[in-house]
Amino acid sequence: MSKSTRKKATKSVLVSQKPRRKSRTKISFRTIFILLVVAGGFWGVTELKALIKSEAANAAQTASASKPINWKIGIVLEGKNSLPNPMAENILKLASSALGQGSPEEMRQTAELVQQEVSFEQVSIIKTGLNTATLYLNRRKPVMCIEADRLRLVTSTGDIYGEPSLIDCPGPILSGVFVDKKSRFITLKDMTVGISQSEREIIRESSELLNELTKHKYQVSSMEFHKFRGFGITIKDLGTTVTLGQSPFGPHLDRLDKIMAKLKSKNQIAERIELDYQGKAFIKLKKM
Repeated sequence: MSKSTRKKATKSVLVSQKPRRKSRTKISFRTIFILLVVAGGFWGVTELKALIKSEAANAAQTASASKPINWKIGIVLEGKNSLPNPMAENILKLASSALGQGSPEEMRQTAELVQQEVSFEQVSIIKTGLNTATLYLNRRKPVMCIEADRLRLVTSTGDIYGEPSLIDCPGPILSGVFVDKKSRFITLKDMTVGISQSEREIIRESSELLNELTKHKYQVSSMEFHKFRGFGITIKDLGTTVTLGQSPFGPHLDRLDKIMAKLKSKNQIAERIELDYQGKAFIKLKKM
């Protein structure tokens, strides 16, 4: 065999023994694919176990949450006063059933329900333990009654609420505030009657008048508001009606003191006294 022929034969053998890149590429992709399948299967099993464990925990939590809590609730009333037993029992029963699991939303709703039930000025509830809570109650302080859609209690700040009987009125009965009211009365969430700013201002002035009357030692059975003439009162026992006019009321009551003292010295009783005129007083005497 010649030298050139031997070189060709050797080259042919080397070429035939050279590994094929295409075949190794196929093996590499196949291996990677198998590894990914195996890894994916392992990951899927792990995720499935985690999901089952999570669902089991949620189910246990739901079952625990649905179990009613036997709440122990205390009541703290403003001023260290105590509530009548029937009222306290009703409040505790209502709060216990409404608290549920004691979430912030359930506590807020419970406070609203208690306020609506008893018409307190302010109600708050604080969770003090796993199954304990305390209700803090502020009662409204009525100073008189008012003729609204029906007879109502009214505070010095103008909150109108409740449905008292005549004997439950803590002071005089105020009338004339809603004479021109055209819209219907609306009860708000805190169980007070919705009023306009102008109506609240009239009530504020009536409270101011009541304070002045107390300073001058007058007990009155009624107070009446007139749109253009201001306030009038009816003095208890004597039955004397007095027109005082607008605020400030101090100077009018000073004049009334002098008039009443003069009438008493003469053993006279006035049926009507009008003091809303500048510098003048109209007096009509009762027939004895």
